[in-house]
Amino acid sequence: MLENFTGKKPIIIEQDIFSAMYLYNITTDMIRDAEKEHHRKNKHKKYKHPMRINKNIAIGIIKEDLIRMALEDDHQKRGQIFSEIIETIAKNIIPIRENRQYPRKKSPSTKYPTTKKRSF
Repeated sequence: MLENFTGKKPIIIEQDIFSAMYLYNITTDMIRDAEKEHHRKNKHKKYKHPMRINKNIAIGIIKEDLIRMALEDDHQKRGQIFSEIIETIAKNIIPIRENRQYPRKKSPSTKYPTTKKRSF
């Protein structure tokens, strides 16, 4: 949610927006790679529902390991960390259920908390 900021000052809100856009772009790219990896490894499996990568878990994994990968000087180790991230993301799949019978519950009191951002 765009209304879910970590602070109230304009500069902090701006940083939140730019960091969210950056993280979204990286996550989308890595999810695409993870989907390719998942399809490559699980071609033979038949699922009841179509499957996709769990984006919330993917964001959490990337938040944890992206800095470690960026700070690594050795290109081989960086590539290995990237591969580990992709493999971990590819393992976290969820079914796409069409025509859900029950709507999701949302609490009105915690609609826009300033201190608790959702992810992972």
